[in-house]
Amino acid sequence: MVFAVKAPGITIRELKLTSTAAATGVFIVSTTAFSASDHPVVVEHNHFDVVNFCVLTAYSAAFPVRIDHNKFIGNASIEARWMGFTLRPIATYPGDEPVVPQDASGRQVRHSVEITDNTIIKRAGSTNWSTLTVYGWLNYGCPERGPETACRRMRPDANTPYVYQYGDGDNGPVLISGNDITVSTPGVTVWTILLSSESGGVNDVILWRNKVTGVCSETLVLGPYGHDNIIMDNDFSGVRAWTQAAILAADTIVYSNSFGALDPIPPNKQQVPPGFLPPVLFLASAQYYPAYTPVPNPVENCLIARNDYRPSGAPSEAILIASRAELPWERYGSTGGEVMHNVIFESGGFPPGTGGASRQIVEVDRLTNPATGLAYVHDNRIVGLSSDGLDDPGIGDTIRMLQNLRKALEKRGSR
Repeated sequence: MVFAVKAPGITIRELKLTSTAAATGVFIVSTTAFSASDHPVVVEHNHFDVVNFCVLTAYSAAFPVRIDHNKFIGNASIEARWMGFTLRPIATYPGDEPVVPQDASGRQVRHSVEITDNTIIKRAGSTNWSTLTVYGWLNYGCPERGPETACRRMRPDANTPYVYQYGDGDNGPVLISGNDITVSTPGVTVWTILLSSESGGVNDVILWRNKVTGVCSETLVLGPYGHDNIIMDNDFSGVRAWTQAAILAADTIVYSNSFGALDPIPPNKQQVPPGFLPPVLFLASAQYYPAYTPVPNPVENCLIARNDYRPSGAPSEAILIASRAELPWERYGSTGGEVMHNVIFESGGFPPGTGGASRQIVEVDRLTNPATGLAYVHDNRIVGLSSDGLDDPGIGDTIRMLQNLRKALEKRGSR
């Protein structure tokens, strides 16, 4: 790394950094050697071209982090890991321990992470898994402890048994807005925006007015753990991908986004199940590692509304609603849970002449969950098809909330 920042109130501004040796430009971490602070670490108006991470912020919850108006070139330009946790003590690996920072009164601190108005270019041909990644915790290794328990496995060398460290906490609010991302990774499994991970969670993310262009495998993946995230007003119309958006978490709003065209999945990669077309948007439950991770919460209370699928040109089956329990699709985990009580309101957003909701939205509800006696996919409201039992299918209050949020974000951005 070139810069290691371990304290609040630091600004890195107006630097040009080009390095064929540095894996990381700026590494940011917080420790419990000092009290939590509202003085941010700021990385702004820089031009970084490094091997891997332009900015890597990990365990940085004791102070805010702002990454703003930079130009980044790298394999994985920005990653924010273990948001909501800091380290105690700061020591040689693996002697440290993730903990939730507290203020002087012992209350949990939830500082923000903001990634705004950056130009991000993924190095052409890179096989690194993601370009912009954020997550709050990982729970790989604690299947019995529940879907919102942090777990970290540590050992100093391959001959030493793993030590399991556990923690409970929540990441602070995250704003990802106004970023212009260019990717060129055809034929390889590379996610452009990864919110959470296959075995982790992230909460309270607003992904707003970002633009992605180029070629990748998945434009946006929201992993199976976490909740209360909003995906709104993003322009993905200029990117080609195998799938544009995979939404695998609960309490998610996907609203007023535009989605681009689908690329054929290469023969050497995982194929969609027989009888299904690759979806533009996939709303599903998936558990990637059943032996090592807890069962995710049901994918419920999501709103998928007023998105624009016309740039995709999808002739049919633009949206697939399913549990991984139903689909032999290995790219999305090996099993899954329930998908229920979601609202899909996409009237007018599909390519003209393709049949609307009746042809463009596919709900797979063939198998019964033995734990509940209900189908794995049940009680979802799809506007344009007959209702199947939602108690409260209205979305007016949510739409008004989103309109107010837009106004607040626009006012904030104009300052």
